[in-house]
Amino acid sequence: MTNSGENFWLEEKIDIPKGTITKYEFESSYFIEPRGINVYKPSGYNKDSSPYGFITLTDGYDYINVLKAEQVLNNLIADKKIPPIVAIFIDSTDKRSEDLSCNDLFCNSVANEMIPWLKEKYNLSKDPQKAVIGGLSLGGLTTTYMGLKHSEVFRNVLCQSGSFWYKPIKSDKKMNVK
Repeated sequence: MTNSGENFWLEEKIDIPKGTITKYEFESSYFIEPRGINVYKPSGYNKDSSPYGFITLTDGYDYINVLKAEQVLNNLIADKKIPPIVAIFIDSTDKRSEDLSCNDLFCNSVANEMIPWLKEKYNLSKDPQKAVIGGLSLGGLTTTYMGLKHSEVFRNVLCQSGSFWYKPIKSDKKMNVK
């Protein structure tokens, strides 16, 4: 393939294998409301093969619908720029600012509950070197924090334009908590 510009990986290619996305509602012991999760499986996914590396992204809706992550993954995998991986997209709630402000409850929910739950459903690697946590803006800040706090789960961080200006306010309340 030739490089056709900055949107090259965003272009839908009809002649390549395509992955699939499955939607879940994840119940956490940390929060009252369930969290929407979308899981991308690459074309040819095999539950009996070697475990897959995975990337977990906050602001899942935006990654799928605005940033076209499914198409980007399909294109990168088809062009052998990355190995087949599983992608986990965590949807934001109306509490996004609270969840993604280095909130220990959110980070612990993802690392201690969500990822183990998904490892039961999918053939995901137990090797933290094959696990990426990522996000943009406040999601980038929080995923950087999560990578430091939970390096036993995630050894790689993708921080896109992280909100490192953020300063916790003593009156910040962790709402929506059980």
